Amino acid sequence: MNRNHFLFLFLFLFFVSFGQWINQSTGFTVPKRGITSISIVNQNIVWAVAYDGANPSNYITEFTRTTNGGNTWTPGLLNSGIVGAGMANISAINADTAWACIYHPTQTNAGGIWKTIDGGLSWNKQTSAGFIATSFPDFVHFWNASNGIAVGDPTSGFFEVYTTSDGGNNWTRTANTANQLSSISPSEYGYVNAFSVSGNTLWFCTSAGRVFKTTDFGLTFISSLVGNGFSDVHRITFSDSLQGYAAMHTANNLNFRLAKTNDGGLTWNACANTSTIDQTALLGGDICAIPGTNYLISVGSDINAKGSSWSADGGTTWFIMEDTSLAPQRTCVRFLDASIGWAGSFNTNQFSEGISKNSGPVGINSLRVSSSFRFFPNPAGNFVSLLIKNNLGHAQIRLLSADGQELQNSKINLDDTNIKIDLDLSTYHPGIYFLEFYDGIKLRTEKIVHY
Repeated sequence: MNRNHFLFLFLFLFFVSFGQWINQSTGFTVPKRGITSISIVNQNIVWAVAYDGANPSNYITEFTRTTNGGNTWTPGLLNSGIVGAGMANISAINADTAWACIYHPTQTNAGGIWKTIDGGLSWNKQTSAGFIATSFPDFVHFWNASNGIAVGDPTSGFFEVYTTSDGGNNWTRTANTANQLSSISPSEYGYVNAFSVSGNTLWFCTSAGRVFKTTDFGLTFISSLVGNGFSDVHRITFSDSLQGYAAMHTANNLNFRLAKTNDGGLTWNACANTSTIDQTALLGGDICAIPGTNYLISVGSDINAKGSSWSADGGTTWFIMEDTSLAPQRTCVRFLDASIGWAGSFNTNQFSEGISKNSGPVGINSLRVSSSFRFFPNPAGNFVSLLIKNNLGHAQIRLLSADGQELQNSKINLDDTNIKIDLDLSTYHPGIYFLEFYDGIKLRTEKIVHY
């Protein structure tokens, strides 16, 4: 294939994959059903767990599922037979088979792991995942049809972890060998659905500011303290086996503080968490690292900090993705890859809203810049020229690779009303790049094709 044909194909695939948040209906007949967790099998099959947004203390075991990329969602009910039970999360491996983690706020022996093999029409409890009378199950995850893990709060002084290698027919509690799962205080606990997976590696976080890691499906663990002032870790998310992020709520719960690891969770460093938009750009509803990239996305469910935001530099700088006055309250977020993800929200009725799909690279649809800004040519050879009009005082220009790596970062003073700047692309390989222009008020991100 010659170069021109290859470039045309690349452009075509890029354009058809790009998109913004697209509202989808979760199908629940009762309004204000919010989404607490999302399990993405592939671009077509997704399962999601609901809660009662009108009365969060009314615990329910409802879920919804799509097999066509979210064009239609079918709601369902896991009837555990226990009134007042809640669903921590669902882990699905296809359209028919999934496992659910059930908890009860007071009847602790009512919790456990349930399995469906018929798309959620019927569920059966897997009794060998013991979860004794003092247990509180936090989440379940399956890597494939055989290997799974279920994690709960400490009992008998250590976290209650079960593993299975036969699809859940038989579960075995992981021993506390060498105190690998010991709690460091009587009050330490895990969080519902607060875990991350990359390949065979899984991490979960605790109220004592710790992160646990397993690389062998839950048979052995190591743990680390995040430190850096993190007394608690509410969310954990990894983009690959080495790069990950620990998040702790600020005092008002409107946003997160963030720490980062580049060695799989052995050591951590606090992110600067600067924002060129406003103080709450790193929203406190949920956070997700986009697999295989430096991009992260956060969402906010609080009425005073709602919508979504993104970072392209590994969590240091954050930008609002949408008009926060119009954005919905977004409750959780998960991405399959750099192109496809979903964010939960609240439904209005059976036919309106409840979840949104993003089908394009994060950040491109950010708020438009307030100044006049052009760049040319595009596609570009060795140079791309920027023409800026209006006296803004100053501006920041960044050039990013397709996976979010920062290649150039320039701050310029705009003393004249017309300025032309040339960016040198000659040392970069042909492909897709992103040009960010920020004038101190709003951000504009544009795609550049370099040949």
